[in-house]
Amino acid sequence: MKINDTAHIFRLQAYQSAERAREEKGVGQASGARDGVSISSEALEMSREEDSALRSERFEAVKESVQNGTYQVDLQKVAAKLYESFMR
Repeated sequence: MKINDTAHIFRLQAYQSAERAREEKGVGQASGARDGVSISSEALEMSREEDSALRSERFEAVKESVQNGTYQVDLQKVAAKLYESFMR
């Protein structure tokens, strides 16, 4: 009967030495260089205009359907959102 299994100790030591070697070489560490994205002012303005127009259209459509009494609430979506908020 083997009481002390030393094989796992050797595997652990091998892993730890490999980790130390990676740290010394700097493998897996950020080199200071970062990725970046820049959006032109024209693109931002176009995005705002499109968002604003779509939002206005959607708002007017909902407003009109509420005033007419034809607005339909999607109960499945409401239930899903309620369930999601309670499960957090």
